[in-house]
Amino acid sequence: IPRDEWEGFDFEWSEDYDFQELERMFETWVIPQNIIRILLWIGIGLFFLIVIATVARYVSEASLLHMVDDYAETGKRHSVGKGFRLGWSRTAWRLFLINLLVDLPATLISLLLLGLVAVPILAASDWSAAMPAVGRMLLSTGLFLPTVILIIIASVLLRLLKRLARRACVVEGLGAVDSISRAFTFARQHLKDVGITWLLTLGVRLGWMIILVPTCLLVMVSGGAVVVGGMLLLGASWKAVAVAGAISFFILLIPIVFLEGLVEVFLSSVWTLSYREMLAPTSLEEDEGQEQEQEQEQKLELGQAQEQGQDQELGQGQDKDREQQ
Repeated sequence: IPRDEWEGFDFEWSEDYDFQELERMFETWVIPQNIIRILLWIGIGLFFLIVIATVARYVSEASLLHMVDDYAETGKRHSVGKGFRLGWSRTAWRLFLINLLVDLPATLISLLLLGLVAVPILAASDWSAAMPAVGRMLLSTGLFLPTVILIIIASVLLRLLKRLARRACVVEGLGAVDSISRAFTFARQHLKDVGITWLLTLGVRLGWMIILVPTCLLVMVSGGAVVVGGMLLLGASWKAVAVAGAISFFILLIPIVFLEGLVEVFLSSVWTLSYREMLAPTSLEEDEGQEQEQEQEQKLELGQAQEQGQDQELGQGQDKDREQQ
């Protein structure tokens, strides 16, 4: 690279820089085609795994909601196969749309807020000579911390909204947009009951985490120590020890994931049954209102019939008077 090409740039030239050597290094650094092919296949495999996992997640969630709702409605228990057949429906697609319509705008707004907060923080870094370190720290904390707290609170509220929207979709048979609108209305109408249910499920979740975390640490540390110690005593290499440790970790992870799934099933069932219980008084009020309207209509029709009868009698009396005259 000729030196005169760098004139006019804010660049501190030094004769120690060997750009030709750097250029030759990048020219000879070629990624093997086999590695590119392997990475491409790994990316394709990960994409299909994500698609399959997403479909399985929403089908299983729809199955669980339908099974709990049917059991509460009719008292009939479905098998696992019947439950998956119930979940393989438009409901699973609507549940996916509910999450998409709520999570996508929330994510974009969160990124926008963080970007707006980052602008003055990054600008303060250019004022490092004029602003002391304490001032920069206070500015960063004062802007960043409230934004993060606001995003956390909003994510908790939106998660609660999605729980209600999913129940509205399954129990009341609404579409994705109507389910979200119904969730807002339902939360306003039953604010106290929804808050109590949320606190109860939060307590169950915290209690489960208090039990789960120490148990996981104890089991993994003790199990890993036994496996690693046994293989070292047998004179195994470090590679074999690492592979055995990873395998034992995944084996110990299976029952933990299974128990976590049972907790999620319990919490989901609690929300579904609570939604039905909170929905029942509203349905009764609507039924009573419809019955009152029907009674009023019947009374109105009866009054109209009586008036017509009186008019007919009056007309007949007038006809008789004319005949007599």
